[in-house]
Order: sequence, then structure tokens, then C-alpha cells
Amino acid sequence: MTLPKSALQAVRHIALVLTGMGAGFMWLASQKVSQYFFAFVLTAAFLFIKLRWKIKTEIPEEIPQVHEGDAHWCTIEEFEETNNPDGNFDNGLWIGGRLTRSKFFNAVVIGGAGAGKSSGHVIPNLLIKPIGSYVVLDIKGELSYTTARAQREYGQKVYILDFWGVQDTLGARHGIKSSGFNPFDFIKHDPENLIDNCYSIAYFLCPDRPGDKDPYWVERSRAMIKTVLLHIITGMPEKEHNFWTLYKALRYSGDQWINLLLEMKKNLALGGLIQIAAEEFLSMDETSATLTGIKSNAQAATAIFESPALRNFMQRSEFNPFNLTNGDCTVYVVIPERFLDTHSTWLRLVIGLCLKACNAKPNNPVCFFLDEAPLLKKMADIQKNFAFGRGQNIRMFLYAQSVSALKEIYGDAWEGFIANAAVVQLYGGARDHMTRTYFSNLLGQKTVTKKSKSFGSSTSKDGESNSTGTSYSTEKQPLLTPEQIGNVDGIITIADGKKFVISNLPYFKNRYENVSVDAEWLDDEEKALLRQGIIPSDAIHELFMQKADQPLRF
Repeated sequence: MTLPKSALQAVRHIALVLTGMGAGFMWLASQKVSQYFFAFVLTAAFLFIKLRWKIKTEIPEEIPQVHEGDAHWCTIEEFEETNNPDGNFDNGLWIGGRLTRSKFFNAVVIGGAGAGKSSGHVIPNLLIKPIGSYVVLDIKGELSYTTARAQREYGQKVYILDFWGVQDTLGARHGIKSSGFNPFDFIKHDPENLIDNCYSIAYFLCPDRPGDKDPYWVERSRAMIKTVLLHIITGMPEKEHNFWTLYKALRYSGDQWINLLLEMKKNLALGGLIQIAAEEFLSMDETSATLTGIKSNAQAATAIFESPALRNFMQRSEFNPFNLTNGDCTVYVVIPERFLDTHSTWLRLVIGLCLKACNAKPNNPVCFFLDEAPLLKKMADIQKNFAFGRGQNIRMFLYAQSVSALKEIYGDAWEGFIANAAVVQLYGGARDHMTRTYFSNLLGQKTVTKKSKSFGSSTSKDGESNSTGTSYSTEKQPLLTPEQIGNVDGIITIADGKKFVISNLPYFKNRYENVSVDAEWLDDEEKALLRQGIIPSDAIHELFMQKADQPLRF
């Protein structure tokens, strides 16, 4: 608060008086003057100040106003109109609380571990009527455990890619067996794009490394994997068309390695592409640092195929990614937590090939629910489909625990996901500073108008004078500060620029549980039941309980 000029003058005068009084007191004390005289002097000084000056006082008051262009919270009616302009609430995707969205959209959903992303967002989407095909990244296997039966009952063809047998370990009750998937069948299904598809597999196996200042080794190892894959498909018997053959070939040495390259040199398929690549590798001394480095990277990228369970699983194919665009498939890609560090490449491979298939033959809607998406590491296909997938009827839901997790993987390009997401959400506040600050900035600023009233009076030998005044000032403030972001109990949601806080309601909870009878959204009948200690029925909750197979931990 800024003091008026008269007040500042008064403060200066008081300071001088007090300074003089202090010096006087010290002298009086040295003369051993009585305490009564001290009291007299203090009283006299007080009366002098009171009569001579009365400081003007300002009382600030914030006036709630919304200025044009300001950030502000919308009403529930505005929010529903934004998400369902056609009034169709039964044919959309779940965005939390009791709200769905029928308009096309990509979504970025941020929330720490245990915030409710799965129980409040992913699972409800898989318990309501599907709008097309779904591809679900299922860490721990609980998503398929809970929702696979519901998807099958809705008429979906359900595939659970679970070669670790997580569903059996959890005791799943849906009765759906794990499906096999051999990416070689995908490659051969699209012969016109054989070279590109082999490179894609090499790319999924050898992801970009964040902060890598010398991408040569990664790029050359991809070229080696792609070339060997092309040779396996075009120059080897059918029974050799698998990743075990690739695994062994990349580990040949001495005569075995030379003989493989000589065979490849005789392979004239694809306009001699394999032959040219073989000659390049033949020209390298096997003991040279260059060839050793390239092979070392390629071997590390294919180490996951050492697993007998994975090799057996990939010998057969019940699932064909090209069927996704038929609009009636639900695919769960399952991985146990303990294998996330060692087998995330498997997730990249499956998710990447599913995206490629949808790009190649677009048709009906396909939605990708990528829970814990940063585990996939950097994938150009995800970035591309976030930006351009709309034209191929592809929707992307990307889930992460913090914005820093996305930035670590995608660098400065991570904000492209925000730019291309019609819906951006933050679950249950946030614990880390970067996420809080980012969402505070993303929500924008409001203009606060402050009204200040001042009043005061002064007395002098000429008499007493009074004065009053009113002034206005404006200042910008965040719609929510980072500290407030961290304390929000709900889902901060930005949909097409409209800002709203949705209740964080897991699928297994009745919306009326622990609700105050004074809640504004309750009708009179609901309030009457709650006053009697009766929880009203919740139709959506009852549907979820009917459709869901809840894990034992719930």
C-alpha cells in the first residue's frame, strides 16, 4: 500500500519527535528523574502527535471483475456446450467426473502416482460403450483385468498381448487367453512398404537417446538391423522369419559373420539394396572400432529376444494391427512393472506398429490410451499422430506423472503435445515445482481491480480539517498460483480453452458418498435422502460395478 504525501510527512515528523524524545529520556534518566515524570512526558508527546497530525489511512478492497481477454473459470453449462455441442452425451470419451466429450480430441493427462488417472480416466473409458477400436498400454495388467470382459460384452474383438502371463497371476476372471503377435507377419502383410516397415522396426528397437551428441552409432545400428531384417524376409526360408533369427545373425563373428554378408551380397531383391549394404559392411574390418561399435549397439537393441517366453509368444499371430481400423478391436499391451526397464522396447514395437497400420489404412476411429507414456521413450510416430492423426481418425490419450517426465524424453518439443491436445488435464494438484508452475502459466492471468478509500484529519492552530478520497488500480494475478495448483482437490481441465475443475471421482465410488447435504448440485430429493443417512443411487456407478472386474486390492 502506498501512503499519501501527507502521511509520509507525518511519519517523518513523528520520527523526529521520537528521536528527540529518546535523547531527552536518556538525559532525564541520567538525572535520576522519577518514573512519574517519564509518564507525564510520554503522555504529553502522545497528545501532541494526536492533535498535530492524524495520518490518512487507505483501506484497499478487491473488486471482482472479468476483463475482456482475462483467464476465468467457465460454468458447467459452458463446459458441457464446448465438449458436446450436439448434445450427445452417450457417444463420446470420458474426461472425468461425470463428463464425456463427443467432439474429436487428443488429450494430455498429468497426475502423480496414485492421483487417479487409471481409476478416474482410463478405466471409465473402457467400461462405457466403445466409439471405435482401442489400443491400451497396460502397465501391471490391471486395466485388462478390470475391463476386458466389458469390452467383449460390448461386441469388441479383445486381444491381450500378455506373454508374461500377468492375467493368470492376478487371477483374471474374464476368461480371455493371451494372443500372440509376430511383427514379421505385419511386415509381410504390406509388401509395398517393406523397406519402410523394416526401418520402423529398427527404429523402435533403437530409440533416440536424449542428449546424444553423436547419433552416428544409433543410426548405423538401425541400418544394420534393417538390412538383416530385409535379408531374412527376402532370402531365408519361412521358418526363419522371426526375431530369434535376427538375434543370432547380429551375434555372428568370424567366418559365420563373413558367410552371412556373402549371402546377403548375392541377394538381388529390392533393386540390390541388400547387396549394397552387405558390401559396405564387408569393407569394414571386423575388429575395427567402427564395426564393433555398430554391432554392439545392434546387439543391445535386440537383447530382449533372449527371453524364451517372448520368442515363443512371437512365433504366432492371432492379432493383426491392420484390423484396428475396422473399429471393433480392443488390444491390451501388458507388461509387469519388474520388466519395465528391460523390456520397454517390446512396448515401443507393438504400439509403433499399431500406429503404422492405422496410418497405412485409415478408416474407423482408433483411440490409443498410453498410460505412463514416457516409458515408451521418444517416438516420432506418437508426435506425428498427435499433430496429424485427426485426418486418419486417430485419437491419442497421453498420460504422464509430470510435465518434467515428458520434457526429459522429448526435450523442448514436448510442448507440441500440449499445443495439439484439445483437452489438457492435471489430476489432484501436483507435487513438483515444474508441473505446478507450468499449469499456473497455462491457466493464464486475471485482472484484479483494487478500490482504495483514504480518510484522515489534521489539527493545527488554524483549526481541524478532514479529507477523504477514493482511487482505483489494476494488477495482473495468476488464475491459480503454483501453491494453489498444488492444493486443488479435483481435475484442472482445459478443453478448447475453457477452464473448469472436474471432481476426481474413481469408477468404484458412488458420487453421493461423503457429500455434504448443502452441496449446490444436489436436488431436494437427494438432500432429503442424505439427511436420512441414505446414499442415493448412482446409475453410472452401478453400470461400472456391473461391468468391472475389480482387482483384489480394491
